[in-house]
Amino acid sequence: MRSLLEDAKAFRQKTLKDLQNRQETDGSWRFCFEGPVMTNSFLILLLTSLGDHDSSLISSLARRIRSEQNEDGTFRNYPDEAEGHLTATVQGYTGMLASGIYSRDEPHMQKAEAFIRSKGGLRSVHFMTKWMLAANGLYPWPRLYLPLSFLLIPPVFPLHFYHFSAYARIHFVPMAIALNKKYVLKNEQIGSLRHLDENMSKNPLDWLSIRSFDERNFYPFNLQWKELLKWPVYVHNLGFEAGKRYMLDRIEQDGTLYSYASATIFMVYSLLSLGISKNDPVIRKAVSGVKGLVAPCGGEGLYVENSTSTVWDTALLSYAMQEAGMSQKSPTVSSAADYLEKGSISEKPIGPSLILMQSRAAGVFQILTQTIRMWTIQRQH
Repeated sequence: MRSLLEDAKAFRQKTLKDLQNRQETDGSWRFCFEGPVMTNSFLILLLTSLGDHDSSLISSLARRIRSEQNEDGTFRNYPDEAEGHLTATVQGYTGMLASGIYSRDEPHMQKAEAFIRSKGGLRSVHFMTKWMLAANGLYPWPRLYLPLSFLLIPPVFPLHFYHFSAYARIHFVPMAIALNKKYVLKNEQIGSLRHLDENMSKNPLDWLSIRSFDERNFYPFNLQWKELLKWPVYVHNLGFEAGKRYMLDRIEQDGTLYSYASATIFMVYSLLSLGISKNDPVIRKAVSGVKGLVAPCGGEGLYVENSTSTVWDTALLSYAMQEAGMSQKSPTVSSAADYLEKGSISEKPIGPSLILMQSRAAGVFQILTQTIRMWTIQRQH
């Protein structure tokens, strides 16, 4: 009879073998980067608002959402969440309704409505989802202006744009532009969500779900923000131009903004708010780029990956396999290192700086740093 240690070693070897068999010919590992239903819902809203009649795709995205719905009508962000999640349920419900595949009078839709109303309606929904609803004419914009002159502040100042992470920056800019413009691309497929919340608030604190804050810590930020609002109009206009340029300079070859589906969808509304036609090549390519992130991911229907995780998966697995005893000189590790060094699916060179940037978003900074060190050492021999 084998010992527990022997069983663990045997399982480790089996796992290593399975991973070797799943490695692509270019040295990468490609797995589905699946999260909540947000991306499916947001893409359905975008397509139906733009008048993109890709019925087959919309239907498949909606069926995927429906397959994730719980028996009680709610949606959860992860399987063992104690109860239904309000924001996820609003996303799922809105996506299904906008698709035209499901109607309000169906039992599963009525259950979702009842849950949302039981939680106070839309007031406590995450502000990113409120933003998406507002951009589609389904929720009022707040009485709020975000001075984009903030983008013009040099990094030597106490508060500046580059204090934000790359992920936050790439979402903040398109969201702030559309919010300031109070832009609406009316989604005729839904019309209204008043049946979920008859008292939709324009109060910025409600809109941003800020229940309380320490006024002493908030004071320096508020003081500088008020000073920004005093700047002349032409400076604020320069801020809009800076925001537009910030986005356009960071569009990938496939049309996406920094390869994120969510940021790209926000960018489309943002550019439309600045007067760019929905038939403009940059808009068409952005929509095409998001569609390119649609994948089977197992189960019913199709899923929109918010980004691909190929770089993360390849670096993490390479590191883990070496920790499990695989030699740095093995073909598996060598081909993974070649992939990370030479390029990614965006066809841009992948080096330590980009890997470190992506690792911060994934919360695996130390592991990927070690991967880079291993790959550097290997390249020196």
